[in-house]
Amino acid sequence: MTIIQGLILQTNEAGFCKFLFDMCSLLNLKEADAAQPIRHDPAPKEIETLLFVEDDVVTRRVYSSYLRQRGYIVLEAQHGREAFDVYEDNKDLVQLIVTDMVMPGLNGRQWVDLISLHRPHLKVLYISGFTRASIIQRGILGAETPFLEKPFGREELALRVRQLLDAPPSPA
Repeated sequence: MTIIQGLILQTNEAGFCKFLFDMCSLLNLKEADAAQPIRHDPAPKEIETLLFVEDDVVTRRVYSSYLRQRGYIVLEAQHGREAFDVYEDNKDLVQLIVTDMVMPGLNGRQWVDLISLHRPHLKVLYISGFTRASIIQRGILGAETPFLEKPFGREELALRVRQLLDAPPSPA
């Protein structure tokens, strides 16, 4: 996979390069799923709404589609500003936010901090290509903050979403 991505990055054809890079991203997701044992998590117990925020369109669509197949209502946003607007329009419905950490404009932590002023107990799962250790070391997130390191499998995401939705609200 690394060799393929290296060849793609050396290509001068930007559109073709982007297409192939997106396909490699999908293959990485499938490899991450294949490496995990298959576990069945329960379907949503009621109508549960998630807000999935990710600037990479392929990643966002793949994970959002999978969560919808699992029975969740999934709202999507491409960056922090859009996420803030989508959240404001649906704040009574959103039960969990899954957000990338690094995005253009407002990053995941910044936009979540803004809405936390009004809804401090809202459940959030942060995702990033950076390691948990580097995020904690930089003081961006605490050690107990829900976090998944990319790449992760769809099943792993579904299980973590279910765990967070089932968990009692944490203190502010």
